[in-house]
Amino acid sequence: MQKNLFVVSSAIDTPLSIYSKAVRFAQTLQTMQSIQKYAPNSDIVILDAGQIALENSDKDYLLEQGCTMLIDYTQEPFVQNTQATQPYDVIKNLIELNIFHNYYQQLHASGKSYERIFKLSGRYVLNEHFDLAQHLNAHGQVVVKGPLKTQFRAEITNNAQWQYMSRLVSFDWKMLGLMVEVYAQMCHKMSEMINSGHYLDIEHLLFQYLPPDKVRTVSEFEHIGVSGRLGGQGLWVHD
Repeated sequence: MQKNLFVVSSAIDTPLSIYSKAVRFAQTLQTMQSIQKYAPNSDIVILDAGQIALENSDKDYLLEQGCTMLIDYTQEPFVQNTQATQPYDVIKNLIELNIFHNYYQQLHASGKSYERIFKLSGRYVLNEHFDLAQHLNAHGQVVVKGPLKTQFRAEITNNAQWQYMSRLVSFDWKMLGLMVEVYAQMCHKMSEMINSGHYLDIEHLLFQYLPPDKVRTVSEFEHIGVSGRLGGQGLWVHD
């Protein structure tokens, strides 16, 4: 049986965060440890898009602790320009969209293959409700939490009303090409919305662009199996 791949979004060292570098580094280690516990023998790739690159000793430690690969986006012009010119919510969502699109493109062209790909936000850990079989059995489908009603006013989202939660999303390896296209559409739409004075985050864009017939939803009354703290407020979520 092939391995699974967990792709973890992260901004470990950034003054924009309510968390210190030390806390974010510890959170990243906890994320990795939870993957090793609940989805053993998985590859773990960390996409780091903080404002300050990690020191080599920190990178080496993450690799020693089980990170398969750490990709440093901190020096990318797009990342630096977005951090310098946009408000926090836009920074977080626009950068995450673009680095995942970039990585999925690279992965699609690499010739590697996995059983299933999991996107996991870096402040979160898998918890006791995570059911690996639930994801592996969703052949040809994206597993995602939702849909949930928007928390934004209609004038902000240009009347977008529904969203899928992006803390944990998984999909079959054979769907990677589709996800590259979906992320390209979401990147374009988010930029378009920002330029027109509106705003849509990743969650609302996932609802808009994931093909409904390719989605297996986890309802708001069920657990998808992640716990962690929201980025802007630090509120604890046990999902």
